[in-house]
Amino acid sequence: MFLDVAPGNELYYYNKYAFNTMIRYQYVHDQFAGINYEHNIGNGIFKLIPKSKFRQFYTVKALWGSLSDANKALNFQPGHNFLSLDGKTYLELGTGVDNILRVLRVDFIWRVLPNEQPASSIKNFGVFGSLRFNF
Repeated sequence: MFLDVAPGNELYYYNKYAFNTMIRYQYVHDQFAGINYEHNIGNGIFKLIPKSKFRQFYTVKALWGSLSDANKALNFQPGHNFLSLDGKTYLELGTGVDNILRVLRVDFIWRVLPNEQPASSIKNFGVFGSLRFNF
């Protein structure tokens, strides 16, 4: 049976194709839908600083997923710590600063949903950096 794992990120380097506050292999599902949206505000609050080239942006990442009973029986065995969203929503919201020294980007990401108490290795907030080269 088809099984998919939501892409998580355990590094402090921002990955635009992953959920950055999710642990790798944390959620499995066989039916899912997701959204990854980023909006560049432009100067935003930085227009108050003269000669600033910084850009502000925000991101929204959401995932909905479920796992069939047959896949739960096959994959949820003792010793395997897989989880399923089971129709719940996974949601990350973020903002950040781009164009720092023309190549650096800093993201501030908050894990909003699910509301369950996270394990000690799960982070609800993270600061991530990345490099971006434009020619």
